[in-house]
Amino acid sequence: MTSSYLQSLNHSNKRNVQKAISVVFGIIGFIFFMRGSVPVAAILAVISFLSWQGGLWGYVAKKTKLSSNIEREEALDILGLKDFPTVDEINSSYKRLMQKNHPDQGGTEYFAIKLNQAKELLLEDVQKD
Repeated sequence: MTSSYLQSLNHSNKRNVQKAISVVFGIIGFIFFMRGSVPVAAILAVISFLSWQGGLWGYVAKKTKLSSNIEREEALDILGLKDFPTVDEINSSYKRLMQKNHPDQGGTEYFAIKLNQAKELLLEDVQKD
């Protein structure tokens, strides 16, 4: 059972957009290279590569604060948990979702960041009680 938060986001569409943007940067970089502007072409090549790998999107998320702090209700929704989860429930839900949505398994860094934040927040709440 995947949380409603993750179900609402379409991974394949986001990945396709990332790849399309990467190809566009690559084509523009090639044009600059053919016109003799090697430094600009090199910068565009790096952007294209990072975009294809997904690293650019993680960087943008960090710089634009897409990975800002989350509220407890959002953390529960991300991990698909009820009001007062135990440590075992938090860890098992986190592990299950991270295995499915890890960047190495086709997920995005954004999801990994959100899952980590949700786990940390909920574990802190449980330890306070």
